[in-house]
Amino acid sequence: MKKKTADFCLTLALKDVYKPSTIPLKDNSSVRIGTSLTNDILINSPGISPRHAEIISGPEGFVLREPGENRERKLAPGQNLSLGNLTVSLESGKPRLSRPAAKISPGKSSPARLRVILFALIGLALVFLFFYPAPSPRTPPSLKEDSVPETKSSPSPGGEMSTLPPEQRISRARASLALGEQRLKDYRISIENLSLARAEFQKAMILLEGQSPAPDFLAALNGRLRQTESLLEEEFRRRKFSAEQAIRFQDPDRAELELKNIQKLLNVPDDPRYRYAQERLKEIGRAN
Repeated sequence: MKKKTADFCLTLALKDVYKPSTIPLKDNSSVRIGTSLTNDILINSPGISPRHAEIISGPEGFVLREPGENRERKLAPGQNLSLGNLTVSLESGKPRLSRPAAKISPGKSSPARLRVILFALIGLALVFLFFYPAPSPRTPPSLKEDSVPETKSSPSPGGEMSTLPPEQRISRARASLALGEQRLKDYRISIENLSLARAEFQKAMILLEGQSPAPDFLAALNGRLRQTESLLEEEFRRRKFSAEQAIRFQDPDRAELELKNIQKLLNVPDDPRYRYAQERLKEIGRAN
């Protein structure tokens, strides 16, 4: 008869992150932890190295190996071990699959959440200023000349922006480039800034259609747009890998968080990557 292996729960907790992740573990299994995509558990955090730690099942129990420090420590049930800003603990038994409600102290908000709200409000105000200029004065019907019929401009790809004078279009394009660059710098505060940066760069490209801006300005705009698309794809792959790992280890909370981050990251419902996150969220909802 095949011997049944014991069940354990591996809990990983990062500093400044409220809810830890709990992962089922067998006594004859091992897992690798780090930022590299080759690990079994992906943790995307500045304090985590590509090969941060490895938990190995040995004859006397589990051993925590740190490749960077070249050392090993025994990990027994009920014991907590710290690896920089990561705390690892082991408990016997299977993890609970229920989704407990988050306990948040009333009246308190994390500094990161407040920064995100502040940047979102600033972004909305700037978008409103750029997309809703002051209305131009209209000539009363009584003052219009009867001999000059009213003409209607045909729609153009840039919409209202295409009717602006060349100097104003280039000036607005420069403002969009500056705002997009600021978003690009702040994307680590909130990944939503990546999609906002891309929107500003694309708006600048539309404004420059048919214009003759300085070559260095156009080169800088194209470079920032390519850089943003590359960061979007990199962040998407990381979030997707983390979400699939969470689904595999039966951690629906972490999977749902990563999938919603993908939607914030792209912010374009027609994007296939956005639709992937949408479908996976539906599957998690049906499963729970």
